[in-house]
Amino acid sequence: MAKPAVQIQPLSINRLNGRELRIDNPSGRRIVLIYGIHSSLERMTTTAEFLSDYGQVRLPDMPGIGGMTSFYAIGREPTLDMYADYLYTYLKVSQLDKSLTFVAMSFGFLVVTRMFQKYPQTESWTDDVISFVGFGRASDFKHLARSRRWYVPLSRLLSTRAGGWFARRVVFSRLGLRAMFAVFKLFNPKYQHAMATRPVDSLKMELDLWQANDARTRFALYKLLFQFDLTGSGQVIDVPLHDLTTFTDQYLEPAKVAATLKRLYAKVDSSRANLAVHAPSIIGDKDEVSAVFSDEVKARLSS
Repeated sequence: MAKPAVQIQPLSINRLNGRELRIDNPSGRRIVLIYGIHSSLERMTTTAEFLSDYGQVRLPDMPGIGGMTSFYAIGREPTLDMYADYLYTYLKVSQLDKSLTFVAMSFGFLVVTRMFQKYPQTESWTDDVISFVGFGRASDFKHLARSRRWYVPLSRLLSTRAGGWFARRVVFSRLGLRAMFAVFKLFNPKYQHAMATRPVDSLKMELDLWQANDARTRFALYKLLFQFDLTGSGQVIDVPLHDLTTFTDQYLEPAKVAATLKRLYAKVDSSRANLAVHAPSIIGDKDEVSAVFSDEVKARLSS
């Protein structure tokens, strides 16, 4: 049987213009893939290709990420509620309102969860959710007090109009990014791994990811991550959740994440990703992506 084609089409919702990746497969699941902050359709294509072995895949851009128009551009703030509204609207206009499987990565899982909280009717649209290194509140992070002390004030500054301009023009210039990567390689496991394997391709993808994403949005979301708590509403989502996690995540405390997810979802099980850091390789091919997903997730997708 011929391999399903990857299609990238324009996407426009409420003056937010971006793209959508589609892979049609008439058999299997209806999968909606939601990426995280440091991402794009290009980065996630091989993940979408892997998932297309189990059904059709839809991967929408997110406002301010991957080159899509930011909420700031239409006079709004990039809050979790705004992202939840956007995702709900995307599903409605795309007629994705039954038998859905969400595969949500990192920040993308926050968006999906907040959508369920704001729009409980979407629970009935959904068969299950796979959280790929997702989390549910700021206290799931390691070293939270230190992060709040340094990152929150810095992110608040760089998410202003002037700060965003400075970040885009100076920090995220090619020269600025190359200097930043040289520093990151000294202590960041993700960059150490990426630059040790196919460094030229890794560097190109990293440059694209940092420059395509809206700088103000990036820092507004960084600030949000260290201050939010999805458990505060007390709502329990009646959708089966599978937590695909790693015990060597450089950012998150796995035990805290597990406890948080059990407060958010009524039915939770978990398995371990074949992953040494928070996210897969930014340039991994389909086989490399497949190796990251556990046998439990593959069995779930096949059922």
